[in-house]
Amino acid sequence: MSVDTVEEAFQLKEELKEIFRKAGMTLAKFKSNCAEVIQDECDSDVEAMDVLEEESKTLGVLWHPKADTFQYRTAKFDETLPVTKHSILSETARIYDPCGFIGPIITTAKLIFQETWFRKVDWHDKVPEDLKVRWLEFMSDLEHIGEIKIPRCISPLQSVSRRELHIFCDASKRAYGAVVYVVSSDDSGNRSSRMLTSKSRVSPYDDKNNLNLELIEQCSEESSEQLTIPRAELCGAVMAVELAGVVATALHIEDCFFWTDATVILCQIHNPKPRQDIFVKRRVREILAGSEASQWRHVSTTQNPADLLSRGATVRQLAESSLWWTGPSWLCNDPLDWNKPFIPSECSLSGRIRQIPQAAIQSVSSQRTEDGAENTSVYQTLLQNISSITRMKRTLAWVIRACQFFRERRHRTTRSVTAQRKACLSTTELRNAETYIIRWAQQEAFGDLFKAIQRGKLETTPKLQSLRKLRPFIDSDNILRVGGRLARSHENFDVKHPKLLPKGRLSELIIRRSHVELLHAGPQLEGESAYYATTDGGATHTQSTSCESL
Repeated sequence: MSVDTVEEAFQLKEELKEIFRKAGMTLAKFKSNCAEVIQDECDSDVEAMDVLEEESKTLGVLWHPKADTFQYRTAKFDETLPVTKHSILSETARIYDPCGFIGPIITTAKLIFQETWFRKVDWHDKVPEDLKVRWLEFMSDLEHIGEIKIPRCISPLQSVSRRELHIFCDASKRAYGAVVYVVSSDDSGNRSSRMLTSKSRVSPYDDKNNLNLELIEQCSEESSEQLTIPRAELCGAVMAVELAGVVATALHIEDCFFWTDATVILCQIHNPKPRQDIFVKRRVREILAGSEASQWRHVSTTQNPADLLSRGATVRQLAESSLWWTGPSWLCNDPLDWNKPFIPSECSLSGRIRQIPQAAIQSVSSQRTEDGAENTSVYQTLLQNISSITRMKRTLAWVIRACQFFRERRHRTTRSVTAQRKACLSTTELRNAETYIIRWAQQEAFGDLFKAIQRGKLETTPKLQSLRKLRPFIDSDNILRVGGRLARSHENFDVKHPKLLPKGRLSELIIRRSHVELLHAGPQLEGESAYYATTDGGATHTQSTSCESL
């Protein structure tokens, strides 16, 4: 228990004695960092100073009254003993850290222990040699943990007029956590920041499949065996809110600020209305129940101390990290100098829906039969069986949505996907489908042009001379576009840089769409401004003369 003055310490001491006296017990000894408080319990000043020099151990943490610092101490590790899963767990459990001061070190031990599960090591079997080396290095490094000394006082300021809580959270593939800082300020504008507590967890691992470590490390973010990083970030945010609630109640602090480097989490917190699966919806609800969206701000990864919690650290790294013990330096600056509040201008939560089907469709397009022959691609199937670019686009959009549905059903999020499946196609889905079609057509017809542009050899490739004058370039969607002087005009991007279309059926279908939309106009008015067809104009003339509506 802490008080501000010696007088309050004496009063607290007498109150504690009275409470225990009523319970029939007598308090015999007191520990304090002030010699005056313990002097009346000692026979002499020398004895009082000896008591002040003695360290006190409570809940696994050493407290040095004279220096008023916390410290950790571990027993010497016997390297001759076999390293098993049981011994790793036993040694990890001995590192008792109730306040979370050395959370990153604990994370390192937990991750090593988790790898014994990845490797399917039995409890009393020796761990693989590489894992044993890592564990011995960790235990050797842990012997220096006594070098870390943590000040007990959370503020060096003499008179504190205001306190704030700043909670940072972060996540990686293997762990997530949150750390709390108390920022104190006085009437003169002086500010100080100290780490108060932290908490971390390793990401859960589903053991229903017989997976090895290599597969776990190589699995994508959408793997069902581990939390995806965005979901782990969301769990870290929930942990930050829970931790802040406990600390704010204990210290009676109302001003709380939450910091994360994951913009996707900030978008979900500031924009909870778009469709979200059950996992996301529940945790966003928990976050907003314990905090307000305006309290959440963005911080860069390099300035996020919770990054140490999610990845682990050695004793030396933690001892030398001012970021961990005091937080980012700008916490002690005026609030106007902090990072600006997060403003969700366009929080696109549907980006994941756009990315997943792309991988699925590409895998379908590149399958081969047992004899080595390549199967017909999705693009060729659509081109051969559908005679309208609009129908082709809508068909592919439904295929993409089906891929999304079956992939998320495997991830056990069918409720949100089922609700989405019943809805009409959005303009974004239709636009994405047309982008896939154009990309496939270009890669099939202009494969050499793609390679030449990517390798910077467009000017030195003779067979591409006819296309070189168009000044083609590849945009962010991997689509070939035409360059030229129109770049200086005030038209939109599609008009200034139309997409390059190869000769063939796809160009004919797009021209036909333009012909119908322009109410069967002549060839001089046809052709879409967003596309540049590598034809000699014959396709538009053929469409106009062969149209049955004329």
